[in-house]
Amino acid sequence: MLNDYSSSFVRLVVGTPADWRARLPDAIGEHVWEFVDENSARVVLGDESALPHVLVMNWSIIDPVQIALLRLPRMEVSFQYSTNANNALYSFMKRFDLHMQRGGG
Repeated sequence: MLNDYSSSFVRLVVGTPADWRARLPDAIGEHVWEFVDENSARVVLGDESALPHVLVMNWSIIDPVQIALLRLPRMEVSFQYSTNANNALYSFMKRFDLHMQRGGG
């Protein structure tokens, strides 16, 4: 997780688009959001009655990563935030990252 976010950044994610879409609702939480199309979502951060801050996520499949005989599907996810107001984005991403985090061991 980053401590500071710019208005746009990109992440590489292991998984399929279907898996990503299925995990989004829990990661987004109580925020108002919608799928824009099959490969993007729009999230409203902050109070909708005031000038809302909008985060748009777009994802696309990239080449899988291969570790020995294991091939893992990957996606590139771009995050584009409507403003540089970091507080709302930081709070959102802190929760989002924890819910999307995968681990093993």
